[in-house]
Amino acid sequence: MSQVRACADATRRFAAIEGQGVTLKVECYAGYKADERPVRFLLGERWLAVEEVVDRWYDPHAVYFRVRAADGAMYVLKHEQREDVWTLEAYRQP
Repeated sequence: MSQVRACADATRRFAAIEGQGVTLKVECYAGYKADERPVRFLLGERWLAVEEVVDRWYDPHAVYFRVRAADGAMYVLKHEQREDVWTLEAYRQP
């Protein structure tokens, strides 16, 4: 049975240094595996629903998701699997 679960319930920190991501709260779809894909994320005080996962790629320690959110903007979310931390790596307005 598929379900949505809270994942990476880390405290948000807003990075002042260029090149560092912003830590997010992310809720994920858990189907075939845990944290299969993000379904919504908390940015500041606002929850944004993921309308579409546009792309996904991997490095040895993380999975990246390019998503289109309900606000129409594109976001790149990074999931560091060892630490179970999600960060916002990039943003583009519609």
